[in-house]
Amino acid sequence: ELRTGCAVAVSHRQDDAGSEGLIVFAELREAKGAEPAVVVEAVRTAVLQRTGLSADQVLLLEPGTLPRTSSGKLRRRETLRRHLASELDPPDRMGALPMARALLRSRQALQRLKRSQRP
Repeated sequence: ELRTGCAVAVSHRQDDAGSEGLIVFAELREAKGAEPAVVVEAVRTAVLQRTGLSADQVLLLEPGTLPRTSSGKLRRRETLRRHLASELDPPDRMGALPMARALLRSRQALQRLKRSQRP
């Protein structure tokens, strides 16, 4: 299943073909789930029905992979740039223990900062 609002479509000029193609990047809710080929075909069908355009490629991504602006908007050009440079990677997953350590360090740093700012 796809994540709502976590898909972008970009046109891309294919050098060897001399024509433009449509690439759809879509994040899955979770890495495991429905058969990828079924999801890809469903995306192709939905894009064709809603726009009349045929998607040349549909790439399914892990959650959090699509680059966003600081306000959370999806960055289409950056998505294409990273894809073409083979840099469109999922975010690093942090386990519970490393996350707890990072939170503790952040809290300690904040306390030190507050103490240093007292008159």
